[in-house]
Amino acid sequence: MKENLTAKAVRLAIKNGLTDEELAKEYGLSENELKTRIRVLYKEGNGSKAQQVWGELVANRKKAHCRPKRKTTIVIEDTQKVEPEVIQEQPAEPTAPSLQDLKETEATLSAEVMTLESDHKELSTQHRSCIKELRDLQERIDETRKELEDCNRKFNEIASKADTIANGMNRLSTLRKEKVVVLERVRQEIYEKSMVVVYVYKDGIIEAPENPDVVLNDEGYNELKETVTEREECLDLRVRDITTLARLLKICESINSLTLVCDVPELETAFWAIRKS
Repeated sequence: MKENLTAKAVRLAIKNGLTDEELAKEYGLSENELKTRIRVLYKEGNGSKAQQVWGELVANRKKAHCRPKRKTTIVIEDTQKVEPEVIQEQPAEPTAPSLQDLKETEATLSAEVMTLESDHKELSTQHRSCIKELRDLQERIDETRKELEDCNRKFNEIASKADTIANGMNRLSTLRKEKVVVLERVRQEIYEKSMVVVYVYKDGIIEAPENPDVVLNDEGYNELKETVTEREECLDLRVRDITTLARLLKICESINSLTLVCDVPELETAFWAIRKS
């Protein structure tokens, strides 16, 4: 006889197909005692979880009837063995969807219904507009044949105009797509040519040999140095690195597209942290 019934043990019992009677017997409990113990284990959720677990145990009773029977050998007086009849295992009944599954299904269906209602409402508005226009036209047709002929002429003129406009729109759309491709290519070239590669060495030298036209101006770095020293990102830097970092920050103030190649990883990390802040 087992002791200390736990929630894990209950879930394993359900998974293994034990019924409420079998689980109670295994732990030496009556049916009421087992039900009380499950309520204690699943006391959250106002008892709904405990009720669900109990229902799954009870549902295993039906599944127990579908378990395959053991093969038996029938012994006749002359000791001749009779081959046992093979009983085909019945398929288990499908498990009912959980409350959570039903809620998710309900939410999905509700969203789909709302979308369909919204689409129907929009089409209904368009339909009413069309009906109104048709009625107006019908009234005008009934007035005089001359007015009908005028409407027909105007219709053909506007339709032709609309076709012309549509062709113009298509032509402009095609031209725009071509221009966008060229524009993106030019922007990429501008970005690449605007990119400044700055090298920072351990000895404090800062240079941009690949961009000779760029002026590396570090004027005012001394004032910035005092502020940088107090930053948390700079606590592990050397005194020389602090000075180099302050100069680098000043130099890169006017550089928008920047690639940094630094011999001191900690200095590079501090630079990007301060630059982004």
